[in-house]
This record gives sequence, C-alpha cells and structure tokens, in this order.
Amino acid sequence: MPVRTPPLPEDPAAPAAPGAPGGVYRAIAAADAASLAAALHALPDFPHTAAGTTAVVCEPPDTDPATLVARLRAAGQAAEAAGLVGIGAAVPAPEDLPASLAQARFALACAAGAPGGVAAADELDTLSRLLPGIPAEVRDIYATRLLRPLGEGPLRATLEAFLAHDCSWSRTAEALGVHVNTVHYRIERIEALTDRDLTRLPDRLDLYTALCCAGGRA
Repeated sequence: MPVRTPPLPEDPAAPAAPGAPGGVYRAIAAADAASLAAALHALPDFPHTAAGTTAVVCEPPDTDPATLVARLRAAGQAAEAAGLVGIGAAVPAPEDLPASLAQARFALACAAGAPGGVAAADELDTLSRLLPGIPAEVRDIYATRLLRPLGEGPLRATLEAFLAHDCSWSRTAEALGVHVNTVHYRIERIEALTDRDLTRLPDRLDLYTALCCAGGRA
C-alpha cells in the first residue's frame, strides 16, 4: 500500500481540490504564505484552494501544460525578492493529489537554484536537479561514508577524472599528467578502500553520486 505524505506541520490540512471540472489538478508548495500568495496572484484564471503554504490549482481544459510553470517563473523573475515555489505533476482527479503534493514539496526543496525560484517536479530529469531535494545532512553523510577513505589527495582527484572521462584509462592519465599504470594502481586502491568495483555500472553510480553530493563534479 503506497505511503501518503502527511501535511507539513504548518499545514493543519492539505487543501481540498477546487470545484472546477474538466481540467487537471496540480499541487503547489511555497516557502512561506507570502510566496504562495504571490504565486496564486500570477494565476488569476486558475481555480484554486489554499491551506497554509500549499495550494491546489485546476488547470482549465486545453491549457498548455507549460503555462502554469512559465507564469510562476516570470512572476518570480520580475519580483525584487522572489519566494521559492515547488510544483507537483498534473493529475487527472482529486484523489491523485497526495502524489502531486508530495512532488511539490520535494520540488520546493530543489527550487533555490531554479529559474525564478520555481521548480517543477516533472522537470527533475537529471541527478543534479534531483539531489538538492534530498536534505543536505543526508547528502553529506552519504558522501562522507563513500569518499572519506580516499582523502582529499590524488585518489579523490583520480576518481573524479576517471568518471569525468567515461572511465577511459588513457584519457584519465592524460588529464592528470601521469602514466596510465599510475591510474590503474590508483583505481585498484579506490576499489579496495570503497569496496566498489568500477567495472560495474551500479558501483560507478554510487561513487559518482557521492561526488555530486560532496559538491564535486565528475
């Protein structure tokens, strides 16, 4: 049975779906009540209900799916101090709104670096967009667990270069200015220290994600 995300503490109840048949529904989550009010002000023709820092809007029939996101981003970019807003995916019926609300709250956590301070859940299509929604404390402990054994010296630099160059031994050696045998030795050490096998895609992804969580770019 799927777990349904409960309302945030400041929201005693999630907003009910607005009574506007014929369209699709989206949940919106904002950093604060003022940011939510500003977002809804940019959508005067979208029926909505709101509670606390979340809202549900109904996109009228035949509305371009990009309209809502574009309007909120334009409003955010025009504001002197734009608030952060997350938008859930469109759902066809009110009973599907818990999923959209959970997505909106996750997108809100990713909104700091998004255009106009607005992040849409259905645009979270890369790891770099997805990771900011994971609490920093969780990202930090994940990166520390995997990367601490490597230290901050040549092993860490070799791992970054190796993944950045699609695990090519020769290109990694060229990028680092070392002999290819040195790269082989360092990768063997990395595998031993992290208990990962860099010939396996899942293990490569583990370490790549750890580097991203640590703020590095592979």
